This record gives sequence, C-alpha cells and structure tokens, in this order.
Amino acid sequence: MPSYRSSLPANHGLPPTAAPRRTRQSTGGQAALPFNHMIALHHPHDIRALYKEFRHHISSGKMVTFDLSTRQFKIWTPPLRQAVSGVLSTASPLSYVGMLGYCAPKCPHALNPFLRTADCTMVVRPYCHNGTTKYVFLAPHPGCEFRMPIPWFGVERFDPDVDDAYNEDEDDIDLVSSAYISQSANTSMEDMDDTLFAFIEEEPGSSPVSSENIVSPSRPQPVALKKGKPTLSSFFTAATAERRASYDREQVKLLTSAFCAGVFEDFPALHPAYFLSKVPAILAPYDPAVNSGTRTFNHLQYLETAIGKVIRAANSNLGATPTAYRELLSLSQSCGVCLAVYSPDGYQAHVENNDSGPRCQNTPGCPPVSEHQIVVVDPKHLPERTFLNNQQPAFGDSIDSALGRPFLEWNSKLGIPADVWAMVSTAVIACEACKLVRTFAADKAHRAIDGFCMDPGCCESDDDSRSNPSISSRKGKQRAVD
Repeated sequence: MPSYRSSLPANHGLPPTAAPRRTRQSTGGQAALPFNHMIALHHPHDIRALYKEFRHHISSGKMVTFDLSTRQFKIWTPPLRQAVSGVLSTASPLSYVGMLGYCAPKCPHALNPFLRTADCTMVVRPYCHNGTTKYVFLAPHPGCEFRMPIPWFGVERFDPDVDDAYNEDEDDIDLVSSAYISQSANTSMEDMDDTLFAFIEEEPGSSPVSSENIVSPSRPQPVALKKGKPTLSSFFTAATAERRASYDREQVKLLTSAFCAGVFEDFPALHPAYFLSKVPAILAPYDPAVNSGTRTFNHLQYLETAIGKVIRAANSNLGATPTAYRELLSLSQSCGVCLAVYSPDGYQAHVENNDSGPRCQNTPGCPPVSEHQIVVVDPKHLPERTFLNNQQPAFGDSIDSALGRPFLEWNSKLGIPADVWAMVSTAVIACEACKLVRTFAADKAHRAIDGFCMDPGCCESDDDSRSNPSISSRKGKQRAVD
C-alpha cells in the first residue's frame, strides 16, 4: 500500500503527539515556521483522543465522518445508485463524486484554523494490494493519517421484489456497439456535422491507415464457431458478441481521420461527444444516468497499472502528459476474433491459453486466436505529470461518465467495440496553458468559469513535448482553441 504521509517530521504525524511545549525561544520564531509546521502546531488539543476514537470505529467495521457542530464522529453511509426500475445498487468509490446528494466524510483536522473545510474533506484514493485494487478515504491536507478503508466487493444489487440471482442477459446493453444502437435510435453518421467531412477532405494524408496512434481495425470476417461442446465458456452471449463485432466502420474512419488531421484540436465543438449535455447514442450504454455500471466497476484489475494511471489522469483535472497519452493510443490492440479493442493487459486477459493454444473468451465457442500479439508496456513511455515543489493538491475525476467508463472497459478483459474506442479516444484536448491532455469533460472541469486554466502548475522538464502539446499525428504547431 502506498504511503500518504507528508514530508513533515515524524512528531507531526499520527498517531498524534502533543504539540511542542512553547518557550520564549520557540514562540519568538513561530512566525518564521514553514506553513506545514504552523498547521501541525494548531491541531485541536484533543486530536490524540479523536484519533483513538476514530481507530475504534474503523476496527468495528464502521465508516464515520466528523461533525463540526457537535465535535463528534457520526456514522457515514456510502451512497447507493437507484435505477429507473427502482433497483438499488452499490456504487464504485470512483463514482462517488458527482452522485446526487453525495457528501464526503471529513476528518477532525477541520477544527484547525489554518485548514479549510475542503482541505479536510476526504477524497477517494485507490491503491493496489496483492494484485487487487482497493480504496481508502484520506483528506488531502499535509500530515493527515485519518485513513478510512472503503469496503468494496463489486456492484451489489438490492431489490426485494426480484430474485437475488444476477441475470447477465439483462445487462447486455452494457457493451453493445453503435451499429446496434443506431438501428433503433436512428443515430449514426447522419447525425454528424457535415462540416467534419469538409475539414478532413482539406487535410492531405489524413487517412486513418497512416496513423500510428489510433487503432483502426480492418474488415476481418467473424471466425466460424467450432461445433461441439466448448471446453471454455464465453463471457458474452452470441447475440451480444455479434452486436459488438458489428461496429460502424464509417464512423471509425471519420473520427480517426479528423483526429489525425488535428480537426478536434482546432475545433473541439465539432466532436460528437464535446457537449456534455448531449450524450451520443453510441455512448448511451455507458451513461451513469442510464446504467449503473455493474460490469464496468467489477473489472478494474488494471486500474493501478501505468496505463490505468494515464486513463485516470486524462479523465480528471489532474491531466495526462501528451507523451503518455500518445503512447496509450499506440498500445491499443484489436482482436481478430471478437473484433473488440483492448489495452495490452485487457487483450491478454480476454485470451485463454490452453493445450490447444490461445482462445478468445469474448466469443461463444471460444475460437482460437490465430494472431496472438503480446505487447510489452514500458512505464517509462507513460510518464506521469509532476508538480512544482512536489506539492500535489487533490484532484477530482470524471471517470464515472459516458466518456470515462469506456476507457475502464478498454483496459479490462471486456474490451469495447472499435467505434466506441474511436469515439472516446478522440474526445480529448491538450490545454495550451498547462500542456496537459484531458477528456472534454475533464478539460472543462479544470478551467474557471471564464475559461482560464486553473492547473496548479507543473515542472517544465517532466515532458519534452510541452513545447508542442499536439496529440494528433499532424505536423506543425497547434492552433489556438477557443
């Protein structure tokens, strides 16, 4: 488990110790103390007792928050999602922020006059333990050790009117492709702005075939299934697997061509997913307003990998470096059997190796994979951003969104249809001020009301591409973005 301790001396952390005894010599130089030390000197006098009480609640399996009005802990309950049908389900800790009525727990340091309420409001932090992603609540201010584990065992449903058994067929809408959606919603290429075609036609050499960043699958035919009883079981039904493979190839070509030509960098509003209030039909199955995300949040095994960190950064106001995001795009793989798109870890996870060779587990019958590609991910090519003075503030994310969820499924054994990947992987923009890449939703979240960048600052040396933050494959300097 990673350490969240600050760089303060040990006697300023928790388990808390009494504040240093003040003498004439110590009080005389108090004004010259570093700000972090001033915070530690003004913690509440009963902080040790509060920490002991907090640990007692945690060991009893309770989650608590500190009530400023009563100066006491009270029970805190994780939020639940309610579907249109009325069924309640547990929510992934990553999706807490933004849920209706969500109020994060607070630590007792809120009594410190040198700390704001926001400094003492706990945020969700994931970590990897024995190969499993776990979560913990921790306030972002320096030196806080009121660390509260978040119990999370996958999405659980609560409905007294239905059988407890989970019906996977009812959740097939989670991962259907846009080709199936467009048949009923009448939304496909016709809904896209004709202006987009004009921009692409004006850009020479913008064919998606020439792009090394975006995977644009060819037109392989679905593999014929072997007869007889399969030795492995497919994760998807035949109907779902067929819909996933029937992706909109014209949409893939249009989006990747526009992205490679730099159209979305210059005119982001031309992207179908730019306006947050109007979710494209292709992304409707991933919209939290429509789907609880059972499958998505039950497959987060690779959230804390180098690729997983880039995904979270791009889907938050933290931001990803252009180098890391371009590398992420180049690592995308498509399966020649199910025709879905995966990260390297997701690709390997969906392929089962047995005595007869590698087989695709996302296609009924689990047919063999003739071209089993093994891609090695080098974390050095996925650099994380750095901060001035190594001071990293708290960052909110937008991963639980119609744009964020497909990234999570792409980085898992589920994979996503090729047209869904083309839609979300191109729905990003590099800020000209901080030079970091974010999805459209995250980019808007990191800006002030007037549109100015609110990033706290980063070191200029952490990414050589900061002089040109362009993430497309075109040459030349990026033009201004309104």
